[in-house]
This record gives sequence, structure tokens and C-alpha cells, in this order.
Amino acid sequence: MKSHFSNYLPTLCEGIKRNIKMKFKFLKAAFAGLVLTVSGLANAGLITYTDWTEFDSLTFGLTIENFEVGLGNSDVSGVGSIINSATNIGPITTGEISSGFNLTSIQGGEMVALGAGIAGLTSNGVAVNLFSQEMRLDLLSQFTAVGFDLLSTTTGTVEAQFFNANSLLGTLILPVSGVLNFGGAIAFGGDIITRVDFVNEIPSDQGIIIDRLAFGTTSVPEPSTLAIFALGLIGLTSRRFNKHS
Repeated sequence: MKSHFSNYLPTLCEGIKRNIKMKFKFLKAAFAGLVLTVSGLANAGLITYTDWTEFDSLTFGLTIENFEVGLGNSDVSGVGSIINSATNIGPITTGEISSGFNLTSIQGGEMVALGAGIAGLTSNGVAVNLFSQEMRLDLLSQFTAVGFDLLSTTTGTVEAQFFNANSLLGTLILPVSGVLNFGGAIAFGGDIITRVDFVNEIPSDQGIIIDRLAFGTTSVPEPSTLAIFALGLIGLTSRRFNKHS
């Protein structure tokens, strides 16, 4: 029996080796396809985030605007007129806030600065004065990353639409309530984020408030670079397998 089995052992081993090689080829092709698919999706323009820590770890040189500068009866970091507070409510002019962006009403209404104590705010925020109107963020420089903390006078959802000029890069639907919810996005493939529209509010008159803005650039490698690196690892593994086989 031992002698008879040993006659088939070389053939059996060769068959196992061919089977392993075939499976590795299929695995390599499948993994390559997955890498290219992920790369293609990322190169479509945008990756969105709902976690501040993750977003912050992938960016550098972020400018943070929390609307705390210049409060009183003058301005919020460059936007002039009366400031809202829990007891002092009035409109502020639409215009450049800080030195990097504008916040406006899409429908052309007034913007208001809100002080702590309104709608769950613990610090200052900015909103459209009329709840039924929608807010727009225009970035004045070339940024690839933008994030924001949102809250609302009611519980619902809002859709953040990210644009490069007039080209829609992607969307993010965020839950909003009387507590802060973070949303953000990083653009890839040569795209930049020039505008964010906060639209399709449910309910339609919930009153979206921005409490903090962050914008800057990303430190994440381009997806095409990651794809090349992954395919290189596949090739290295394949050569080592062939060498040992």
C-alpha cells in the first residue's frame, strides 16, 4: 500500500501546486480589480466623513472658524452688524467671514449670528434668519477639505452638497438635532471644494445652524498612488510565491 501510494505522490503534489497557483491568480485578479474599483470611486471626487477625529487625522493646516472673534455689537470675524444672543436678536450683513469663505442664504435672505443659549448652542453660531431658507458656504481659496458642526432647532436631516465650481462632487446626509453633529469631506483626483449647499432639510423649516467650520488641505495619498502601491505588493507576493514553488 505504501509503495502504491508513493507512485502517485509526485502527481498529487504537482496537482496541488497547480491548484494553488490557479487560486492565487484568481485572488490576484480579484484583488487588483477591487483596488482599481476603490481607486475609481475615490477618483470620482469626494470622500465624506461624520467623525471629526478621523477627518482631522487626514488633514493638516486646518483653519478653524468658531465665530467667537469680535462678538459684542460689532461683528463675527468680519461679518458686520448686530449679533444675536439669547436676549438680543438681529440680522447681520451677508459677506465674507474671516478671510476664507462666505455664508449666505441660497434664497437671498439675511444671515444671523446666534449666541450661546439659542437652540442648544454652547458657543456662537451662524444661520439663515428665515428657517425655511437654505444656507450656502462659498470657499474663497482652493481647499480640498472642509468640515462643519451643525445643529438644528428641531430633529431631522439635512443634505450637504459639495461642489467644485458648478460640478457636484458628492453629497452627505446628516442627522441634525439640538446637539452638534459633524460632517465633512475631502476631495481627490485634482478636485477642490469651492461650495457647500445645505439643502433638502427634513422638516423644511428646521433652522440649520453652523457652529464651527474647518477648511484646509488633505495629507492622504492620492487613490492612484495607493492603487499602484497595492498592485506592487501583489507583484512582489507573486514573485516570492513562484520562487518558493
